[in-house]
Amino acid sequence: MRHEVNHIDDMTNIDYRSLNQILLEPPSPVEQGNSDIWAKMTSLLGKPLPNDFMWYIDTYGSGSISDFVYVFNPFSGNKNFNFQIQVIEKLSILGSIKQSEGEKVVPYSLCFEPGGLLPWGGDDNGDTFYWLTTAGSSDNWTVVLGQARGDDWEEYPFSMTVFLKKLLTKEIHSNLLPDDFVAGPDTPLVFKPIGY
Repeated sequence: MRHEVNHIDDMTNIDYRSLNQILLEPPSPVEQGNSDIWAKMTSLLGKPLPNDFMWYIDTYGSGSISDFVYVFNPFSGNKNFNFQIQVIEKLSILGSIKQSEGEKVVPYSLCFEPGGLLPWGGDDNGDTFYWLTTAGSSDNWTVVLGQARGDDWEEYPFSMTVFLKKLLTKEIHSNLLPDDFVAGPDTPLVFKPIGY
C-alpha cells in the first residue's frame, strides 16, 4: 500500500551539510569516496548520483547511524553495505515480487525505467530506502521507504540527507520504522564506522 507523507513541503530547503550538526563526522571514516569510482557510477547510471549522497559518503564513509540505519556505499568491501551489490540484489528481489504479485504490491517502476526506484540504504529490520528517480537532476530525487515484510510504502518529498535529518530529529514520523531507534533529544546520535 502506497502512502505519501507530505505534511512538510520543503524538499531541499535544508543544506545537506547541516546533517553533521546532529550527526557528527567520525574521527576516522572508512571507505570514503574517490573521483574515479564516482565517475564509473555516473557512467553506469547515465547520470551522477545526487550530490548529497556523494557528500555523505565522502564525509562519513561506511557505517551505521544509531546501530540501525545505514547508507549503501560504492566503496565498501562489505557486500551488505556495497551500493552496487545492494542495487542489484534489491532490484532483483523487487522485480521478482512485482512480476509474481503485481503493481498492487510494488506500485513503482524500477530503476533503470523512467521514475524507477533506486535503493540507497536500509535498516536492521530489512526495510529499504530508495530514491524515486525522476527526469532532470538527480538532486531532485525524493525518498521512498519500502517495508521488508509487507507491501507498505512511504513517500517523502525530501532529498536523502534532508530525509535523514528530519527522521533523526523526529520532525517526521514513519509508520514503518520503530519509534525508539532514535533516542531522546539529550542522547547524541552516533555514526559508527564499519569497514570490510
